[in-house]
Amino acid sequence: MHTLQIGKYTLGSRLIVGSGKYDSFETTKAATLASGSQLITVAVRRLNITNPNEPNLRDTFAGTNVRFLPNSAGCTTAEEAITLFRLTREATGIDLIKLEVIGDTQKNPLSRRIRDDQSMRSSRQRRIYHYGVHQ
Repeated sequence: MHTLQIGKYTLGSRLIVGSGKYDSFETTKAATLASGSQLITVAVRRLNITNPNEPNLRDTFAGTNVRFLPNSAGCTTAEEAITLFRLTREATGIDLIKLEVIGDTQKNPLSRRIRDDQSMRSSRQRRIYHYGVHQ
């Protein structure tokens, strides 16, 4: 079996599952576990990192070997996506993010901004799963 290496993480499956199409957290969990995937993308807003009294996807996956790959869906600039990454990393300890920028029309600004950003260069986890720029 081929593994997937992303930064310091080695995963036993190359399949990455999205979480946005399921009707409940339990259905998301069941489908992800059935697929054998060990990595699931999730919009940061679905992580519920601010209200401990409401259900969240991280609690649903507790005790499994599935890692989260939060995405910056809805961000319209590279700066907004990087700010979201920093906040997510501080709030959750998750040091990977699937970067998505919608509406940024400059030629490949996300890669350039990440390369130039001092805090990203100084981060212990330097590799980022980079999905690309949607135009």
